[in-house]
Amino acid sequence: MRKLWVFGDSFSDNTGCTPGHPYYEKYPIIEQPTWNNLLAKHLNLEIINKAKGGESNEYIQYSIQKSWNDIELDDLVIISTTAPTRTP
Repeated sequence: MRKLWVFGDSFSDNTGCTPGHPYYEKYPIIEQPTWNNLLAKHLNLEIINKAKGGESNEYIQYSIQKSWNDIELDDLVIISTTAPTRTP
């Protein structure tokens, strides 16, 4: 089965944003499915979510490199970057 690979920070790891953030109030995670799960379901793909909240772009790149040999040619990969000022 084709897979949807997701790399990024908290906006991609299914924990969403935190209280006080405008999107949190508008789209509380308890009531709304997350974008990556909706996409995987819509495309009928298994989701492999390697995103982790609070991570730097360097970590995101490292996570991609660790998974590189497991990603197949027909898989879909989404890479979400974080704030450029976030450091490891």
